Amino acid sequence: MAFSREPAVSSHWMPSSFHKGAGAGMSSPKTCSFHRCADTSWAMLITVIPRSLRRPSAIPRGYDQVDPRTATRVPLGHELSGTNPVFDGDPPFAARVFATVPEAGYLVEQITSLGTHLGTHIDVPAHFVPGGARLSDLDESWTLMPLAVFDAPEPGRSITMDDVHAWERRWSPIPSGACVVLRTGHAQLFGTPEYSIQAAGFSADGVSWLFGTRRVRALGSDTFGPDTDSSFAATRTALEAGGVVLANLGPGLNRMRTHGDWISVNAPRPAFSGFPVGVTGFTVPAAAHRPPRADPATASPRPPTEAPPQGPSQ
Repeated sequence: MAFSREPAVSSHWMPSSFHKGAGAGMSSPKTCSFHRCADTSWAMLITVIPRSLRRPSAIPRGYDQVDPRTATRVPLGHELSGTNPVFDGDPPFAARVFATVPEAGYLVEQITSLGTHLGTHIDVPAHFVPGGARLSDLDESWTLMPLAVFDAPEPGRSITMDDVHAWERRWSPIPSGACVVLRTGHAQLFGTPEYSIQAAGFSADGVSWLFGTRRVRALGSDTFGPDTDSSFAATRTALEAGGVVLANLGPGLNRMRTHGDWISVNAPRPAFSGFPVGVTGFTVPAAAHRPPRADPATASPRPPTEAPPQGPSQ
């Protein structure tokens, strides 16, 4: 089971009866190295592994509370439509009905206009880097990622290194392969003129550190992009580091916790510099929303007077 930091015992073959504690004459796994079960002719080799020698869990500490198979699933995108805001000069979305059930026996729509960086979408290195990786070149590492959410400061201000370090002191080190997302609240303005008002973003040095030191996989925002101005410094830095960027995330982001949840991205893989995507968040049920424990071995202790961290309001 990938989502457990246990067991203490590993086996080359383990029948279901062992897990249930059944089987005549079954010895404790701490005292036997080889055992032939009475209810099967298979041989089982059990090795007791000291805790100090066990391989570290593949699940980052603090992220094992959520199993994507059973978690609450939250849509994190916007519906693709002709009302989606676009960058100046980019093609808008337009579509028409190509065939109908009464006429042809089936329904088919035809997209007549679509920019590859429209709506909730992914940017890949080729978007800003000549010769950079296109969607068709990417591996699967960005399709399921631990999620780290930063709540935006005032509009126009960047998330700096100090902000990143403060986040880690409160929670834990941002895990390798994570998706780091800025939550500004602009998702509620999507499709209105106010959506184009400049929001907060990430600083280039903070992004460089996240990709270079923490080895995160993606950057994202519930705005046109994770930048504070038209220099696109944050996006450019992420793509130059080989990462990907998620833009125009939806209002479902408000349902995600600051730390401990997961995010999944799915999209076609044409040889493009980006494309509209589907994004899903995985979290605990709303009634169980509570911050996961910070890693006591790595996170700096909070001052005794600081209130326990809380997740976003539901």
